[in-house]
Amino acid sequence: MIISLGDTYLKILPKAFHKMQDYIQDNNSKEEAGGIMLGYYIDANNFIIIEVTLPDQQDKQSRYGFWRTSIIHQRFLNKLFKKSKGKSIYLGEWHTHPEDIPTPSHLDRKSIVEQIRKSKLNSDTIFTLIMARKGLHLSMVKKDGAIFDKQLKFEELSSPLD
Repeated sequence: MIISLGDTYLKILPKAFHKMQDYIQDNNSKEEAGGIMLGYYIDANNFIIIEVTLPDQQDKQSRYGFWRTSIIHQRFLNKLFKKSKGKSIYLGEWHTHPEDIPTPSHLDRKSIVEQIRKSKLNSDTIFTLIMARKGLHLSMVKKDGAIFDKQLKFEELSSPLD
């Protein structure tokens, strides 16, 4: 599937999308889950998410929060980066929310802005994807401070097989 964010396009491969969907909080016993998104910077306006990491036992999870604390995520990123000869890079974070259509919290917005400002990254653009029961919210943050948000219901998405 391809999601348009103004003049920028993010393609998410079905394998990665389905992994995130598996963690949707569709009952009251499921805690928030999340991980990092890895993929390719094609050019300044085109990105592809090819893989995501999944929650690890060392990560902190609650009904209304997810804190990535495990080193497993960084190890997976390092392995994929090396295997791809530096082409597969960190492209952002994903997590779930226990609501039908997700809205990013103040902490969600603050953390992605801090990530691009304070971290040494291979791209001047990163993304945050929040999965919920009936849709998703995608934020794109650029190093120059530009932020673009898009909220979509699942039925509005192009086929995951695109």
